[in-house]
Amino acid sequence: LSQTYDGSPKPASVGTSPWVANVVLTYNGSTEAPVDAGSYDVVATITDPNYEGESTGILEIAKATAGVSLLDLLQTYDGSSKGALVETFPAGLDVTVNYSGSGDQPVNAGSYWVEATINDPNYEGSSSDTLVIQKALAGVSIGDLSQTYDGGARVVSISTVPGDLPVSVTYDGQTTPPVDTGTYTVEATVTDGNYEGSASETLEVAKAVVDIALSDLQPVYDGSAKPVSVTTTPAGLNVTVTYEGSSEAPVNAGSYVVVATIDELNYVGEATGTLEIGKAAATVELVDLAVTYDGSMKSAGVLTVPADLGVSVLYNGSSDLPVNAGSYSVEVTIEDQNDIGGTSGTLTIGKAPAQMELDDLSATYDGTAKSATVTTTPEGLNVTLTYNGGSDAPVNAGSYFVDAVINDPNYEGLASGTLTIGKATVPVELDGLTATYDGTAKSATATTTPEGLNVTRSEERRVGKECRSRWS
Repeated sequence: LSQTYDGSPKPASVGTSPWVANVVLTYNGSTEAPVDAGSYDVVATITDPNYEGESTGILEIAKATAGVSLLDLLQTYDGSSKGALVETFPAGLDVTVNYSGSGDQPVNAGSYWVEATINDPNYEGSSSDTLVIQKALAGVSIGDLSQTYDGGARVVSISTVPGDLPVSVTYDGQTTPPVDTGTYTVEATVTDGNYEGSASETLEVAKAVVDIALSDLQPVYDGSAKPVSVTTTPAGLNVTVTYEGSSEAPVNAGSYVVVATIDELNYVGEATGTLEIGKAAATVELVDLAVTYDGSMKSAGVLTVPADLGVSVLYNGSSDLPVNAGSYSVEVTIEDQNDIGGTSGTLTIGKAPAQMELDDLSATYDGTAKSATVTTTPEGLNVTLTYNGGSDAPVNAGSYFVDAVINDPNYEGLASGTLTIGKATVPVELDGLTATYDGTAKSATATTTPEGLNVTRSEERRVGKECRSRWS
């Protein structure tokens, strides 16, 4: 009464005692032996002329064990439902399949416990396994990888295929986007239940360009260092300043190439200019501008404030110091690295006083010109002599006012005196000194040597009968 379905009729077997050949079996009232699995009420009735009897029982035709195989257990999400492929042995049997307890085939990626159970009147069997729906591969692109610092977070842009998938982004392993300049490894990973994918790129955050303005580029030398002023936009940034390559601000007057460079993590910028430290105005005074010739070179005295500055001095345009008496235009120019100035004036080298002595101031007329002689100290100086204001030496007897004037470029002097030319003594011979009265005037005659001189009777007197006269 216990059999297993195999597709053939399953009659019950009957035994009688004594053995009787004619027994009629019915299965749920039918004389045909059942084929399909199930429970059947069996009635065995003896149909023999000599015997009678009846027996009942239940025929159990158990379901045959069918083989069940689960296939296609690894699939990839595509938005459609995913079911395992079920094969039965024998083939074609109806199977009920549940996925983690649900009869609906899953759609989303994940792991599902699959239970497949034969649903057939004659077969039984089941199988279980895990259906894995893998995440679909999504495309991930990272953009905005070259950015410039602006004080805010530098966030890359992410695009996915399909679009709008959730993505986790890290910057050098941190979820917080960077702010400062630098190079950052960006990892973008899809965090969707049904898609997976990632991308890796490098984010470059460049320094922001800063405007730099240089000022105080034209100070005047005062002995202290002269740094330039630097203004940045934005304000307050650290700046390295060099002057002709040195970090020290210059002190001395001159031109200096200035380079100002931003020294910041997040900013970059440079400016160049020229620092012109002007020379300070110095005061120049000329002294000792009136001197007297003595045969040595003469220079003007120069005083500067501040003291002891180097100067260039020109006399009538020449650097040579003058010696001779005269007036010289003096031009003084400060020659100093840090100071500027100048002045002008006139250096006067006065003539030196010379001494003179007049000689030969007494002479006797002899018909030749008579001139005084002059001795000078120092010797040999040129002297101009005038006689009563004239330059010609006198000839005739008389007194003449003599002026002697030094005529020399470097000496001066005056002297005066009187040149006296005495009359020469001339012999006079008188004739006609004896005469006889005749009632007419009687006169003597005078002969002079040299001849022809005028003779005047200057005195007459009687001595007795004589008349005595003086002639000149």
